[in-house]
Amino acid sequence: MKKLLISIFAAFFCINATATNMLSVDSMKIYGNHLANLSQRLVANIRNNTESGFEGHIYLLALNKNDGSVTTCLDTLFAVSSYNSRTLEFFHALPEGDFELRLSTDADGQQIIGINDITIQPLRKLDFKAMLSLDMLAKAEDQYVLYGNRIRGWVRVENHDDSYFGIHGGKAEDDGIVLWLEESDTGERFFTKHLAAHLRKDCYMETAFAHDTVFHEGAHYALKVGYGMPYGLEAIDSLCFTAASGTYSYWTFDGQVLPLPVSDASMFPIELVVPAEAVAVDLRGHHDSDTSPRINTSQANPNCLYYLESQDDVPEGLDEKYNIVKGLEATNIKLTEGHDYYCPLAFRTQFISYLMTPSYDNEDAELRGRGYSKTLVLPFTPTHVMLYDINGNTEVLHSDMIQVLRYYGTHADTLNLSRCEIAQMHPYAPYILGVYIGSSLLFIGENVAVPMTQEAIVRDKLFNFVGTTVARQLTNRCYVYDSENTCFRQYTNDDCVEAFQAYLDAVSETTMNTLSISDSAWGPKGNPNNSTVPTVIKSIKETSINETTICDLTGRQIRQPQLVERPLSKGVYIIGGRKVVVK
Repeated sequence: MKKLLISIFAAFFCINATATNMLSVDSMKIYGNHLANLSQRLVANIRNNTESGFEGHIYLLALNKNDGSVTTCLDTLFAVSSYNSRTLEFFHALPEGDFELRLSTDADGQQIIGINDITIQPLRKLDFKAMLSLDMLAKAEDQYVLYGNRIRGWVRVENHDDSYFGIHGGKAEDDGIVLWLEESDTGERFFTKHLAAHLRKDCYMETAFAHDTVFHEGAHYALKVGYGMPYGLEAIDSLCFTAASGTYSYWTFDGQVLPLPVSDASMFPIELVVPAEAVAVDLRGHHDSDTSPRINTSQANPNCLYYLESQDDVPEGLDEKYNIVKGLEATNIKLTEGHDYYCPLAFRTQFISYLMTPSYDNEDAELRGRGYSKTLVLPFTPTHVMLYDINGNTEVLHSDMIQVLRYYGTHADTLNLSRCEIAQMHPYAPYILGVYIGSSLLFIGENVAVPMTQEAIVRDKLFNFVGTTVARQLTNRCYVYDSENTCFRQYTNDDCVEAFQAYLDAVSETTMNTLSISDSAWGPKGNPNNSTVPTVIKSIKETSINETTICDLTGRQIRQPQLVERPLSKGVYIIGGRKVVVK
């Protein structure tokens, strides 16, 4: 029987020459991880070489080279007009072995139009990597605790293997890349989300997710991400947590979730004192109709966000002047400079603003009438910006009184700057702001989404604002912005990053002490319509440290001495990148 089948397929080669006069295959490619019982994706570009159109069946036959068996993998109607080509795409799962795939126009395989070889390897676990994050998640000792009855987060899956396609190549609940939540003790599954039907080699996919459920206090749960296999779902990674009821809780600037202090639960109404360090307060867990919480915000952070259930009334003590988010929707959010900010749950708002009032760094700058520049990080995409005269409180209409620029690039020696329109500013991205002194700036976003932060924007803390880390100590590879000298200085232990500002994480093989911004003086005070308008920041140039470079302890270059120059005064200097004491 095996010899007979081989003879039949050998005969196919003879007939193929006449069959290609009608249809031929320009290309036939196989995609997929080539693992047993997982779908392989086949794409064939079929051309019609005749004057008449073709309409009929197209078949795919798989010849197993190991045992000579033949399997029909595809039987589909196909049409292509004369002297035209059309792409045929389909999925099929094959067992382990070496196969010769043959496209033909008849079920007996006598009119072959294309051939391709494929090897299917034994089933194995794929080389995938996954990352999971959850809102409302806090770490208590050695375990994670989830507060509330809503999970909301983000997942990223990376494929370091061959291209992967689901068992059926479709969008079934258990097919492809899947996210699911289950109770660890019982294995009961609460929800399953299909993320992707396939994932190509060396590619990744990421998405946000949300789900409302009822968690049992003290029960253990696992959020898992994985891919479909013939025997079920294969987990790539998981995030385990314990549920906590937590009627009231608040987030601190460092991301901790703590219970709000309740003076006496038996009192009516309950008074909840919001601590000054609270940056977001969760009031969504309160469902007791017999008590009505009274919110005391007298000492609270003015940038604090208050999360409520969509059906809840606003508790006593809160009104429209506070940042209230109901059901992940807000009406009016007001942020001001100099205060901590943290957004643990993303939301959409009709209106959000950030107010700042530039001021001179010192008396010398004020005497010179210089403009004002600093780094800026906003938690939303502004739709427009308003400048208000401080004295008259009237809107300034001169657009050339403000410059907003972005810096980008991870290497200091390839750092570039470009002019940025207000509407193009991205949340949590670092920008350089230049503006005339004497005006207040109000950045406004109308009907915008406010993304969640993985960290707080805080004052006088060494935090990374543009990333996913909660906090970290800065290193000498980091550069902080020096507004007085309009440059980025290498970080020293005396530096700190203020609220709504950022540092530049410049990784370079060349040691540098400053990144100087050329043509960066924002000009003296004057009429914006004359030649004294602020100059645009044009470029950044690096200042490399060499044997003769002399800097003070803050990283500012003092001078570069020649062969003969006056001696240095007593003190501690950085010469050639090393500390030197001059006595």
